[in-house]
Amino acid sequence: EHDHELATWALGKLYLAGNTVDQDVPRGLELLHRGAERGHRAACQTLAEIYAQGQFGLPPDPEAARRWTARAERESPAAGESAVTAADSAL
Repeated sequence: EHDHELATWALGKLYLAGNTVDQDVPRGLELLHRGAERGHRAACQTLAEIYAQGQFGLPPDPEAARRWTARAERESPAAGESAVTAADSAL
């Protein structure tokens, strides 16, 4: 099950960046939210950063950033997540 959330998170990041796919911010955010709602820690962390910094045309939302940070802290890393998270900068 965590492999699905991992793929959802990675695809969301690709859509946000327009990396290997046409940039589609709404689709990228949708995928990140889906992964985060299913408990993927890196998706929660990514959303926290987006809302904290107001990225991708969104205004900063400190409350949403705190919520996603708290959710990330409650989630345990999925199998293989640390290796993919380490490669996050490539996405």
